[in-house]
Amino acid sequence: SGVSFLDSLLKPKMSASADAEESEDAMMSATLGLSVCRAFCRSSRFAASKTMEYWLGTFVDAGARRGKYAGLSDEAAADALTCVFAFSLAKVNANVSKGRGGFQLVDGAFEAAIGALVRSKGEQPLASAAVGIIDLTFALTEVLDDAVRAAAVCIPALCAVLHNAVGEDVQLRVLSLLYTLFYEAFLGGLEAPPGVDLPQPESANAPWQNDCLSGLWIVLSSRTPREVRFMAMALVSAVATYSGAKWLTAEKLTPPPVVLAGAVSGGAQKKVPSFLALVTQLTRVEINVALHELLNGEHESNPNRQEIMQAAKRDASTSLCLYETLIDAVSDIATLVDDEQFELNDAMGRISATELGKTLETLEDVFRSILSVLEDDVEWHSLDPFLVIGLLRCVSCHIAENPLLEAQRVERLLPYLFNGKFTGEWVSNV
Repeated sequence: SGVSFLDSLLKPKMSASADAEESEDAMMSATLGLSVCRAFCRSSRFAASKTMEYWLGTFVDAGARRGKYAGLSDEAAADALTCVFAFSLAKVNANVSKGRGGFQLVDGAFEAAIGALVRSKGEQPLASAAVGIIDLTFALTEVLDDAVRAAAVCIPALCAVLHNAVGEDVQLRVLSLLYTLFYEAFLGGLEAPPGVDLPQPESANAPWQNDCLSGLWIVLSSRTPREVRFMAMALVSAVATYSGAKWLTAEKLTPPPVVLAGAVSGGAQKKVPSFLALVTQLTRVEINVALHELLNGEHESNPNRQEIMQAAKRDASTSLCLYETLIDAVSDIATLVDDEQFELNDAMGRISATELGKTLETLEDVFRSILSVLEDDVEWHSLDPFLVIGLLRCVSCHIAENPLLEAQRVERLLPYLFNGKFTGEWVSNV
């Protein structure tokens, strides 16, 4: 039968003393079988079948290049991992439709995906196949710490995928994984598994940091979907917090070719903004847009009002968190300039003195906008209490760096914010 024939392709017979020709024939057989299975997996019914379940162990061994599958190509290993992912996803979807839960990946699939991703060094198609399984593991697991510890070793490969996967579907999954890894593993203080060297923050120009920044530069310079843009902004904040302000300067990088191409207009080249300037401008725009949507009431009659408001709150929270990071970073960069540890210049994508000044002005404009919201009794009452905390954190952060900016407004505002009336009303809102 067809299944028996596929089984013989997937499990080629190979003697322990196989010569090069026998090994090559076996790998050709397995490669063909894996390619056929991957094609059949486009049918969710086949993907979730008992036949696929029977072959799961074979797929995991092939994806890990274990045993007789050691000679498989990256493309064949990617096919094997794609089959594991297709089966797992089909089962998850089937359980959800029936109101069930509790599905777990087959033993060894997560470890095989991690090994494949590290081995791929970010190259396709193996990287994408591995990312799918790791992402699904994070979504399904109830104890995230162990998964995060195991996957943190993949950060350099994930950053390479982010850099290279311009406009591909895998980009959002990679952004999500990197965000989780940075917040849970590094900023959350998890210890690495024994014998595993994780990326360190001492240098702001390690290859993984450069790949990450280049990938984010491309994403944030492009017309990406809103969901992707905000995930990228959240990742910028996480990596900058871990790596330090100097990472944001992109000191050793030139803008990616895709970003440079966007600056060419009519045969003339305009100055490509630095990564820091790009992120700062986006942060200002997104804070203003989110606050406008939350405060102006124009969606009152919209049947999707609740979803719009939830998205605006999420976007505002992400943007305010990044704003705090940028305030600290600009202050640190100014200190580096004063100490002659960082040089300002007008090269493409680099930070010039003029641009640093404009970046500071942009942050000050946002500070004034936040003050205006907090000064308006009606406006802050209409906001989610935890979003008000975010606004207060931003004000506090800016006061710490520049206590003279809008000093009179701040002096009038602080007594009001910390009297019993404000705090009592805030607690009742919570």
